[in-house]
Amino acid sequence: MSFIIKPDTSYYMINNQAPVVMPNIELSNGYIHIIGETLVPITYTSYQWLEQHPGLSIFRTLMDETGLWESIDINFKDKSIKSRPITLLVEPDSVYHKYDIHSFDDLAELISPDNSDYTSTTNPLYNYAGYHILVGTMFLNDFVENEPTNYLTYSEIPLGINGRGLDIMINKGKEVFDTIVNQGDTTFIDYVGFYYDESNIITQSGAIHFIDHILRQHKPSRSVKNFHFWEDPLLSEYRELNDPGEYVIEDTSWLDVITWSGTDLILVLTGDAESSGAWNGDYLLMNGDFVISYTFPKIIPGKYEAFLGAETFNSENALVEVYIDGKKAGGLINLASGSGDPFERIELGTINFLKYEEHTFEIRTLIPGRLAWDYIRFEPV
Repeated sequence: MSFIIKPDTSYYMINNQAPVVMPNIELSNGYIHIIGETLVPITYTSYQWLEQHPGLSIFRTLMDETGLWESIDINFKDKSIKSRPITLLVEPDSVYHKYDIHSFDDLAELISPDNSDYTSTTNPLYNYAGYHILVGTMFLNDFVENEPTNYLTYSEIPLGINGRGLDIMINKGKEVFDTIVNQGDTTFIDYVGFYYDESNIITQSGAIHFIDHILRQHKPSRSVKNFHFWEDPLLSEYRELNDPGEYVIEDTSWLDVITWSGTDLILVLTGDAESSGAWNGDYLLMNGDFVISYTFPKIIPGKYEAFLGAETFNSENALVEVYIDGKKAGGLINLASGSGDPFERIELGTINFLKYEEHTFEIRTLIPGRLAWDYIRFEPV
């Protein structure tokens, strides 16, 4: 479901097809929401959706020629697929025409004039195409946050989106596209924006949004990064069940980004983020003498303050040490003490990431006990 805002009105839209015309009709056994259009089952992938709609030929050919069409032609309802769904940012042909680009060949000449090996991961056109594919499904309301965020892409660098203010802005301040002068006031359009009404398309591969300028790669600025194990398909699958309880992960081969030894690993879904104090109402739980390691996504190089989000103020909790990329971060952490809040942000000191690559965050027990691990966080300094 998406939230649509237009002049003088706003409403919810189901699957970008049907507006909710009468919400929240309460009955004895639940609620009814009346919609204004017939819902059509979503059976197509993102690539198939592009094929079915005119006016997107340049972008669709871009996906074909770089080989990335396969990445957006996946039906994630197939439970055997372990990779994550995607979000696709698309320039319609009309946007390319504004820049005198009328064919794929024109686009290739602009982006990669000296290299026609478009399927190579080092090719500029391949990376331009991959920059339009975000890892994970995000709808427009997911971009509206309190702070700018860098999103992983299928290219060699992430993409920055700032959802603060009136507009959702891609690569704010990286490039000036237009200048508006009105009664002596000058406004610079220095970001790629969205066509809001046309966006929030949902497919079996993820979400599709339409953008209003050519989206070139720009090295993003550092931003606050919160990592909460969402990269692991199995944990995300359990979360989507929305069924509170404890889910035992019995085999380390089940998870892609987390390894552990010494005791069981459990995903706890509380069903109530506010009362539990855990971000999103879930956390990883271990109890005993253990080592657990989390390989978290790439982060823009530079210095960050590092934080561990975990339960404290419980006499059954462990005494632990933390290591980032094999180097100790902070001192001994006594999870049995704290401020009294169920979950607390524990400062680990300053970390200097030298390369744009994946990193490891490891927790080792010194005195056995419980660990209720909520997240890790990095704030630029």
